[in-house]
Amino acid sequence: MRIKPRQYAQAFFESLISAPGQEKAMATSFASLLFKNGQISSLAEILECFDILWQKHYGVVSAEIVSARPLSPEILSELKIFIVERVKAEELKIEEKIDKSLIGGTVLRYGGRLLDLSLRNKIDKLKNDLVG
Repeated sequence: MRIKPRQYAQAFFESLISAPGQEKAMATSFASLLFKNGQISSLAEILECFDILWQKHYGVVSAEIVSARPLSPEILSELKIFIVERVKAEELKIEEKIDKSLIGGTVLRYGGRLLDLSLRNKIDKLKNDLVG
């Protein structure tokens, strides 16, 4: 039976949590295990799963804020407060992106959620309502 990337991530995460101070030795052991099992090509997916576990355990939420133009510090602050209150995060990692095709508004991705408040999305919905 082949071990799935999620299972490797879970095992590695649990081993790190249970033995603080041993991170380097465990990472070396873990890499050797992946190599031995022919799973080194799954490392990116394993680390992605590991990151999700780590963030959940420590109350960290990653968010992406996409807008047509740079947001003012006030609006950005309000969006951060909105996200933190929604997901009860202890820490918030924000990545801001500009996408001129949005025309206006914002798209928020956080905690596995998508909130599309862009003008482009509203225009597309209106178009679909009128046509279909």
